[in-house]
Amino acid sequence: MSFYELQFPPDISWGAICGPSFKTDIAVLDSGYEARNASWASARQKYDVTHKIRTKAEMDILDAFFRAMRGKAHGFRFKDWRDYQAVNEPLTAPNGNSTVQLVKTYTQSGSEVRTITKPVSGTVTLRKNTVNLPGFTLDTATGIVTLPIATGPKTITAITKANPGMVTAVAHGFSNGDRIWIAGVVGMTEVNNLAFTIAGVTADTFTIGVNTTAYTTYGSAGAATKYSLQTGDTLDWSGEFDVPVRFDMDELQCSIDAPGVYSWNRITLVELRI
Repeated sequence: MSFYELQFPPDISWGAICGPSFKTDIAVLDSGYEARNASWASARQKYDVTHKIRTKAEMDILDAFFRAMRGKAHGFRFKDWRDYQAVNEPLTAPNGNSTVQLVKTYTQSGSEVRTITKPVSGTVTLRKNTVNLPGFTLDTATGIVTLPIATGPKTITAITKANPGMVTAVAHGFSNGDRIWIAGVVGMTEVNNLAFTIAGVTADTFTIGVNTTAYTTYGSAGAATKYSLQTGDTLDWSGEFDVPVRFDMDELQCSIDAPGVYSWNRITLVELRI
């Protein structure tokens, strides 16, 4: 079904019982030894928000939210007060590409890299080589960052079939060793949506370090762009994030303990893989 970019009432999420879970199948052999199969490479969060008596106003909020989500049918955001922040979390520098996915790494004897798909708007900052990087855009529904442009986009007017292929882009402004991103080429589509380290730079041309002899003949269009992250750069992020979840039940029940005093039966949420 759908995912709604709505946050579960954060005040009600206080006091939740929560933590990561895995799925492991265990077969006990005749010898007494075990054969274990870990089905999930990364943890999945589970939450139980069944805690303490609530006011009628809070009950009304929860009731309306549950109805809007149609029980298990729709996903939504949840603020995990135990784990909702990233501080200088390293990202894999995209090395010429235009985008990078936010992640958080948990390290002990090994490590787990968690994809962050629901960052909180207005809280995220990026650093390039430990210095704040302005000008990026963030998709808060996916956690994908589009990096700022350093140079370009520069219109491509020709690409040769040669080893290495040579690109013509008048007054491109690039330098030898730059990583540039090519997209939108008609004809020689083999070069689209790829990053290249360029060489042989002149005012209007550069080579892309690959053999284009067997590629389709260049037709028209295309653009070359130099993004802010280049080979050797480091990138990290800080900010807040929500967890994508759904209700793990289709029935919401409460008890009326006294006039104006309410409590409810088990209310569980489970993280969604998005």
